[in-house]
Amino acid sequence: MTNNDTASKYWPKFLVIEGRDESSLASLSPFVIEKAMNGIAGQVKSVKKLHSGVILVEVLREAQAQNLLRQTSFASVPVKVSAHRSMNTCKGVIRNYDLAQMDPSELASDLQNQGVTMVQNIWQTRNGNKRKTAAIILTFAMPSLPNEIKAGCYLIVKVDPYIPNPLRCFKCQTYGHHQSKCNRSALCSKCGLAFHGEEPCSAPIKCINCSGDHPSYATSCPKWVQEKAICRAKVTNGVSYPEARKLVVPNTSESGARPSYSSVASNKSTKTIGTQTDVVHCTCIAPEPPKLSLKTHCTIETQTEDLASSLQEGEGSTAVGRSRDPSLSPRNKKGNETTLKKPRVSGPLGRQSGCSQNPPRSASHSASVADQAMEDGRTAGGGRSRFDQPRKKIEYPT
Repeated sequence: MTNNDTASKYWPKFLVIEGRDESSLASLSPFVIEKAMNGIAGQVKSVKKLHSGVILVEVLREAQAQNLLRQTSFASVPVKVSAHRSMNTCKGVIRNYDLAQMDPSELASDLQNQGVTMVQNIWQTRNGNKRKTAAIILTFAMPSLPNEIKAGCYLIVKVDPYIPNPLRCFKCQTYGHHQSKCNRSALCSKCGLAFHGEEPCSAPIKCINCSGDHPSYATSCPKWVQEKAICRAKVTNGVSYPEARKLVVPNTSESGARPSYSSVASNKSTKTIGTQTDVVHCTCIAPEPPKLSLKTHCTIETQTEDLASSLQEGEGSTAVGRSRDPSLSPRNKKGNETTLKKPRVSGPLGRQSGCSQNPPRSASHSASVADQAMEDGRTAGGGRSRFDQPRKKIEYPT
């Protein structure tokens, strides 16, 4: 395959349109950019305006890329169109001892038909001696990395993604930018103090990034390990550096910068507080006394009945007191108190005075009442009366 065939096969898919004047493209509206792009290249895959003011274009066909590369003006604005420096290429690593012994330029020429534009050996220094390793860095003129390459007629080598080391500024010793774009003060990479030139550093060793007791360029630094993880996420996911940082360190801002509103708003915290309406059991107010239910109390007065028993000789009337059971309902009710009065029995048995409603009682009934009164007197009164004497046996004629 000739060089022309290789160039036609691997054409740039990402182009950058830069204005000759920095503020020339920033004044263009999205509608003007769309009309100018359709007039030059037709329908492209994507168009983005970056923060720097340049326009990033991803084309679909080689003819679109060639038309854009020939342009010197865009929407009546003087511009310069070029291929993107990094998005049109990718880097991979192969490991083979026989290929590592070849000259890099010769190997790049032999692999040119597979899109390889540059070959670089990886060297290792141990005990002050520098030696070549079996690893080789290949640069491909394509946005995506191939899985393998073919060397000669029989050798097939696997291609792994190349993870670069973190970009560290040699001026301020921090990560994320190059020393050509640094506007900070120069610091020593060993002690972290102001840069003292080529003189040997005698101050205590201190890292400017993590304040540890190691130089700022040490690979054991936690900051270096974090930046290496960001570089790995950038290559494996095919995203930009800011997007890769958000994947590795979410909800954090750049070092030394103020936190963004979205990062602060995402860290919400809730707190439960009590209000006056939530008070159920209050201890500062005495509870109300329980309401007493109104009950009707009945007072039953029972007058003693003077029973004159004619069964006993020469005996007068004997008063036997018996209280009515409180559970019994009174006969007559008046208000909350009821007085039940029994007529006094006086005189001979069977003659009642003061009560015309009750019928006269017979002698046998009076005797049974007297016997019952005697039994109640024994259990309730607790005292001894004449009724406690044993009864006389009545003999009936045979």
